[in-house]
Amino acid sequence: MAGERLSQLADSVPDSVMTSPMVIGGTDAIARDGGTIEVRNPAQPTEIVGTIPRASAPDVDDAVRAARAAFAEWRATPLDDRTSLLHKSGDLLAEVAPDAAITLTREMGKILAEAQGDVANAEFMIRTLPGEAADVLAPVRIDDDFGRVTVRREPLGVVGIIVPWNWPNVLLYMRVAEALATGNTVVCLPSPYASLSVLKCARALAGALPPGVLNVVTGLGVEAGAALTAHTGVEKVSFTGSIATGIEVLRSSAGTLKRTGLELGGNDPAVILEDVAVNEELGRSLVGSAFTTTGQVCFAIKRVYVARPIYADVLEVCLAAADEIVVGDGLDPRSTMGPLVNRPQLERFDRFVDEARERGAHVLERGTRLTESDPDGYFRQPSIVTGADETFTLVNDEQFGPALPIMAFDTVDEAVSRANDSPFGLGASVWSADGDRARAVATRVEAGMVFLNRHDMGAAHPRGMFGGVKQSGIGRELGRWGLEGYTELRQIVDSPS
Repeated sequence: MAGERLSQLADSVPDSVMTSPMVIGGTDAIARDGGTIEVRNPAQPTEIVGTIPRASAPDVDDAVRAARAAFAEWRATPLDDRTSLLHKSGDLLAEVAPDAAITLTREMGKILAEAQGDVANAEFMIRTLPGEAADVLAPVRIDDDFGRVTVRREPLGVVGIIVPWNWPNVLLYMRVAEALATGNTVVCLPSPYASLSVLKCARALAGALPPGVLNVVTGLGVEAGAALTAHTGVEKVSFTGSIATGIEVLRSSAGTLKRTGLELGGNDPAVILEDVAVNEELGRSLVGSAFTTTGQVCFAIKRVYVARPIYADVLEVCLAAADEIVVGDGLDPRSTMGPLVNRPQLERFDRFVDEARERGAHVLERGTRLTESDPDGYFRQPSIVTGADETFTLVNDEQFGPALPIMAFDTVDEAVSRANDSPFGLGASVWSADGDRARAVATRVEAGMVFLNRHDMGAAHPRGMFGGVKQSGIGRELGRWGLEGYTELRQIVDSPS
């Protein structure tokens, strides 16, 4: 039966290699020098899924010029009209969503259900976030003996948005929704490992928007990314990625004093207090968070601290949950976890795990591998790791792969101290049967977002905010805080009469 379903799904997958142009000024565009990049399937590395243009500085300049040309008219468009156009673009995105999801699975490996969630959440953000803009853009007036003051939030201009490959559509289009709703125009650069899906969505969205409001270029960070962050016509850069690249983005942007928004990943701890109910649901929640998208999620659980009296029981339910995972091609409906995105990511993850083994940690591989999967695919079994501590790279760095260290603690003070002993501070979670106790511990954890008794992809509330502290980034996305980040304050002061 599973083979029949896979065969039916395969009928909808195109046999030919996709060639996907960029979107610049409302029209399709190739790189000026004709350069392209091959996109390969990480589940079947010999398969070329498609090609994308390899943009360089002149192509980025074309996109920025198109965005600047569209800015004056777009910012003058009433908010209600901008919102209506964004809603219409959401309708168009929904039409291409099934194809975009299949494309995303083929180009970066995540299982189809997650790819569908990525595109669906992008559509949700485009429809939802503009509704917050009216309150954010409402002028604030002060009228007293000192005079009359009006403070407004106004758009910045052209915003450059650079996103990674793991959840590319939702990470990109939530920023697009925020930037466009507040009156900016955008130039977007997706990862070369997940550009084909983004471009399918972009062409749909652009069909509802004036030319130049939404532009997407593709290519390498060292070429197109560097040109975008340094461009004098860009007023802000919003970037999601590694700390090292974020520092380069900040350095490049500093030459023109650009505003920057940096979401630089995390090494999220989960603190499990001794009064929590230890059951199958807990195990599935912890493991489900850790291994979503093969562990390649910025605010997934990366390390678990468990009160010693319940350590053995929590370990048991996590091992049982990991055993339920089926590893295989993301288009196979039996798969619940796909491959890592590329060989460099696979090799980095293997270094972390090999070091842990060499130092005496126990790497307990679980789950089932589908025998039909390509043996050359970038697959790894989900692993629960015991016997590690904060001196292990697997614990103190963001592993971005399917290995979860589980460690015991003796006191809450110890757990909080160890959770905070990290340069990262994106997300964290506290698990307890006592809500007040969980909240009290949560206030001591150094993270931009702390979740109580959950830590999954839906934990980030769209009307809340998303972002971290310490080296996990600068600025916030989502809610009014995200929208405010795409505006500049202007004050008009009347003299006292």
